[in-house]
Amino acid sequence: IESLIPVYEYVNHHQQNTPFGITEVCCCNLRRGTKDPVVLVTGSFRKSYSDFGTDPISGKKHPIYFVIGDLVVPAEPVNEYQYQGPLLPNLPGGVDFFVSLNRIAPSSQVMKLKFPSKTSKSNSELKLERKLGKLLATNEKDQRVLIKKLKKCDNLETHSEIILREYLKEWIFEGCREVIATNREGHAVIHLCASLGYAWAIGIFKQFAFSFDGKDENGWTPLHWAAYYGRRGAATALLIGGANPTLVTPPTLDYLSGRTAADIASTRGHADLAAYLAEAVKNPDKILTLSAHHAKRVIVEG
Repeated sequence: IESLIPVYEYVNHHQQNTPFGITEVCCCNLRRGTKDPVVLVTGSFRKSYSDFGTDPISGKKHPIYFVIGDLVVPAEPVNEYQYQGPLLPNLPGGVDFFVSLNRIAPSSQVMKLKFPSKTSKSNSELKLERKLGKLLATNEKDQRVLIKKLKKCDNLETHSEIILREYLKEWIFEGCREVIATNREGHAVIHLCASLGYAWAIGIFKQFAFSFDGKDENGWTPLHWAAYYGRRGAATALLIGGANPTLVTPPTLDYLSGRTAADIASTRGHADLAAYLAEAVKNPDKILTLSAHHAKRVIVEG
């Protein structure tokens, strides 16, 4: 059974005052095949904004971005009227989607993509969530409240990510990032988010200029942890955000030269992710070499 991301239009999707007019959106199949999932957008700049898309001197097209909830991903031109960008894991439920020229403001109609909820979690995920919760809650009382909320999500179509997102934003706004908090295992907030595969959190960290190459007390970067747990979406978000895939972990008796994220993914049995990370070292442009097959087509009357 295919799991497709539905696309919805807001009531104002017919508005004509946006520079870029979307006429079609395709969201790919999340479960079938080995190709990376994508969002494929068909549309063009309206006549009155035609100069927005192209540099008048060089003739080159200006960069276009897809904003998907908290994530901002670069869009590649497929042809004159189509652009595609990676569709990364996101918060369960509906998230806003639009085309942007500056990574922030909408340059198109605002759509909504509806992401599915997880129906089950591994014990490892549950433990990681609670470790993250204890770092985000700044006192014992708040920790107890948050952990209680997370436990209530364990056997439901979980929305624990939505709860953790609110705590994460409060943690950032309250200036807690200035104090590099770690748990007993030496993991910091960004490393736990990468371990959980929270690509949306990587988007938030990018907005607030967090370093994606910062090492925890074990000498591991967020990309190392994403590789360890096989989190392809988080790894892609980190690479798009500028994470360095060549960094190695501290040397050990078993690995005298340390290990790259690709090495870790390979050791853990995540063969596809290991190959992807190894390719990212050799050719960073491969990060955005994507496929738009198995797509669900949604026509938007413009």
